[in-house]
Amino acid sequence: MADDGADDGADDGAGGLDRFLPMATSTRAGAEVLFCAPLGDDADGRYVADRLRAERIAVLHLPRPGPATDTSLLLVATDGENCIVTSGACADALPVGHAEAFAARCRPGDVLLMQGNLSQAATEAAARTGRSCGARVVLNTAPLRWPVQPTLADCWGAVANAVEAEGITGR
Repeated sequence: MADDGADDGADDGAGGLDRFLPMATSTRAGAEVLFCAPLGDDADGRYVADRLRAERIAVLHLPRPGPATDTSLLLVATDGENCIVTSGACADALPVGHAEAFAARCRPGDVLLMQGNLSQAATEAAARTGRSCGARVVLNTAPLRWPVQPTLADCWGAVANAVEAEGITGR
């Protein structure tokens, strides 16, 4: 996969990966970043791993839990809200122990930013572990696919669009 650089609305991977990884800005600014993402043992997984290795990420943990690398399609609804269509089998297959062990690397003052595509059990375990280590835990609730309210008790903050916020609060 290679991004052709054209602003034609089509993206074959590279540009999407660049936009998906806000931590690239942090690493380039000198922050120490630890990153964990389950990938498939396939061409997409190898491509993503190569792109991530090109960044200055202090700890890069890319477990291969079995399923193919997840793919997401980001859409914008007519009301301006983003809509994510994703295959989530790879993220969902990340063992709870991997998530806990990664979060256990947190130190007081760190920020543990998590995307909501891991399983509920892995997300809850990582949030609880990160908080117990003194980290500020921030959960991006997308894609909202399980009740996040119990997990939010271990979070310092949450990122949610209007639809997700309504699903969480009921308002």
